[in-house]
Amino acid sequence: MKLHAVGEDALLASLLRGLPVSRRVIAAAGDDCAVVESPDRKTSLVLKTDCVVEKIHFAPAADPILVGWKAMMRPLSDFAAISAVPQFALVTLVVSATRSTMWVKKLYRGLQRAASRFGVGIVGGETSATRGPAVISVSVTGFVEKGRWISRAGGKKGDDLFVTGRLGGSLRGRHLRFVPRINESRWLTRRSTTQFQIARITNSFSQSRDATASGSSVPGARNSRSFC
Repeated sequence: MKLHAVGEDALLASLLRGLPVSRRVIAAAGDDCAVVESPDRKTSLVLKTDCVVEKIHFAPAADPILVGWKAMMRPLSDFAAISAVPQFALVTLVVSATRSTMWVKKLYRGLQRAASRFGVGIVGGETSATRGPAVISVSVTGFVEKGRWISRAGGKKGDDLFVTGRLGGSLRGRHLRFVPRINESRWLTRRSTTQFQIARITNSFSQSRDATASGSSVPGARNSRSFC
């Protein structure tokens, strides 16, 4: 069976089903970030990795500065989804040897701009050659206070959905310029006493909504009300 016939979600579910989970793991695969115990009794360690692939997530003619921005902001969006604080990042770059050095320098300029927006330090990574399209993978670590992180399992039937920012605009390049809602997420978990769930919008609002409902085991998500 080909991968396109299985689908990403079903494939991941089958791969992850047999993985052992340590007692130190608080939230494993299936949530927006992995959350594990840390030596600090007041906080938990948060880990996330994400990637962007040329011709899939960005066009070959896209500004490499904006490509770098998007590559860094994707994992940071998942930190926003669980109300965690990002601290350090590792960048893996897989690119053709025929690519210009200027393209790579501009890419890293975008990565650094995005990282500095939230005080994240790029502390290392890896590079490799390829005959195919460019791939940029970013892994981020950080922390969240115990009892403050938000799980995908927090939603309930009948909940209202709220959106920060404007929807749409990917064809005009907004997917290369978005800013994760880390500050808004931290504000919510600092001030709210109501149980809620936070999710980033990836491919579309409807897909993110349905993924949120799936994580919470909520049926009939398509009947939910949304407020923008």
